[in-house]
Amino acid sequence: MRASSLENYSTRCLISHRPGFLTDEPLLYRCAECGEVIVANSLGGRPAKLPEIFCCGKAHAPLTVCADPNTLAEHPMKFVVFGGYERNSVRIEVEGGFHPMEEGHRIEWIYMRTFQGGQLKILPPNSRSFANFSFADYDAFVYCDRDICKMGREHCQFLCKRGMSAYAYCSKHGLFRLILDGKPQ
Repeated sequence: MRASSLENYSTRCLISHRPGFLTDEPLLYRCAECGEVIVANSLGGRPAKLPEIFCCGKAHAPLTVCADPNTLAEHPMKFVVFGGYERNSVRIEVEGGFHPMEEGHRIEWIYMRTFQGGQLKILPPNSRSFANFSFADYDAFVYCDRDICKMGREHCQFLCKRGMSAYAYCSKHGLFRLILDGKPQ
């Protein structure tokens, strides 16, 4: 493409409907020894037997999502779609971006499952507890730039990023999950 063609590139017409997911929900692994994060994506149907993941000489089971209501209340997650038609971005926040981020207790990473796979963002200590994810290709389908579901869920034409999910890992409390359902939680 010529430089002038790139300047006029728009995601607005790339795809104007919600695509289907190409992968199942991911299996997320974390080595307790070295902190290695492993994401296992399955294309079109998870096998009956889960993959064995080894790190530091030990087999690891997939992380389980926290189900304790008290711990969940301490780690509220929310999302914000921003950028309008041209800049397809989502911010995932844990505790409004103010979760403790010290060495012994912090959000280590946030993973975002998208229509074409996913993205992993590592959060450094002493930062804020949020991550911004930018989308392209089928993840960047057109959506309105109004407040999330301002028209009401039953009147939504573009379905925003509904169905995508985000995972955040707290070094003290484990894994948390947020399903983007068209309205912040």
